[in-house]
Amino acid sequence: MPNNRRRHVRRLQQNQQRNRRVALLQRDKTRANNESIKFKNPNLGEGPIKEMDMTPRGFGLPKKLWRQLLKYRNKTVDKCASDEMFSRMPFYNTYMQLHPLAEDFQYTFNSWGFRADYNYEDLNVDGKKAKIILAIGDSFTMNVGGPLEHSWPSQLQERVNLPVLNGGVDGLGPDSYHLIVDKMRKYFDVQHTFCLLNLHGGATADQLADANCTEQKIHILKSYEWPHGSEIAFIPPWCWDMDMQKILFKHFPDAHAYMRDYDFKYKDIPYDLFTFLIMPKYREMANAKWPSLEAIYHELAMHNHLDNVLSDVDRYFFLKLIEPLCKSYFYRNRDYRHMSKMSNQMVSDYFFDKIKTDSAIVKK
Repeated sequence: MPNNRRRHVRRLQQNQQRNRRVALLQRDKTRANNESIKFKNPNLGEGPIKEMDMTPRGFGLPKKLWRQLLKYRNKTVDKCASDEMFSRMPFYNTYMQLHPLAEDFQYTFNSWGFRADYNYEDLNVDGKKAKIILAIGDSFTMNVGGPLEHSWPSQLQERVNLPVLNGGVDGLGPDSYHLIVDKMRKYFDVQHTFCLLNLHGGATADQLADANCTEQKIHILKSYEWPHGSEIAFIPPWCWDMDMQKILFKHFPDAHAYMRDYDFKYKDIPYDLFTFLIMPKYREMANAKWPSLEAIYHELAMHNHLDNVLSDVDRYFFLKLIEPLCKSYFYRNRDYRHMSKMSNQMVSDYFFDKIKTDSAIVKK
């Protein structure tokens, strides 16, 4: 028995050594392949993909932020970030299933872990730093819940001649924005920096639990030495409670200057989504004299009002209750939190106004 045990241990050790050799050979093969891969993009030309040192020290970012980028590096996935989180919550999961964008797109991430369909390092040719516009933010800049082309950096890209790099990282907090900015400035000639900021998430949020956390986070933001040409705005109003909005606007009066009212049409809301959003309010207000919710939807879809259906009082209070819910469909993505294509367009318009007089950047 002792001899059998020794033979068994020796066989296990030999297998482990062989597996390590195979892993090392596979790593060397992968590195060799990476150095020979050509990246092609009709707008950016082609060049060898350079291998990045993706260790925390090599990439220059804290481990928490680095891990978030590494998680999706060089991957294409159906769901990511809060898509996965919200899909486990009954309300959001149902809304996502009913939304027209439910299955219409995927998330593609580049070699640095940012949501993009090309590798940023390929912009630099012959050792020269490429001129770029930098878009910084969290999952709202990534455009979680919607296609990449609906994001505000992508919509801004359609109007300028320089590459607009999407630097959005899910969960990026107020303690880390400048780290992405500093990293990009080392690699590129950054002409303008546009930041869509939040005061949620990040290491700072983990450390601050008292009532002054919002003030402290704002202090962190205001202490940054933002690069020349930076412009900032904040994630949309529905992400903030009233107390936080008061503190935010005290320090940043133009925090939501990009938001515009939208004169929507009820007919543009899918019936199933309308029913899902409005049914609780309907049950709260309706009595035996009211028409069905289906009849109310058809009346709104046809005439955009309920003048001939409900009494003046009932109509006034019912529409007051449901209008914000209906309007949210147009402003939000399929996860009912992040911004829709329309809202992202508003952010893009806001930042574009800051550079529209620069003829060297703006497309003719």
